[in-house]
Amino acid sequence: MKLVSEHNKLSLPECRKAASNGNIKYTDEQLIQMRDWLDNLAGMALEYLEKNGVDCLDELIAKTEAEAKKKG
Repeated sequence: MKLVSEHNKLSLPECRKAASNGNIKYTDEQLIQMRDWLDNLAGMALEYLEKNGVDCLDELIAKTEAEAKKKG
């Protein structure tokens, strides 16, 4: 079961709006590279969740918080 369509990417204007932050201006190519990198990362996360079930996310969060408490 796919959680998100593989062809559901943000348009360039949507990327520009999401990335607008003060005085930083990104080229179209930079925006496309950022979008594709984030899309790839999200795809890996969704694939992991699809293989391991959504419940694994709660376990991962709990483990991460416990490790942070040990360090901090």
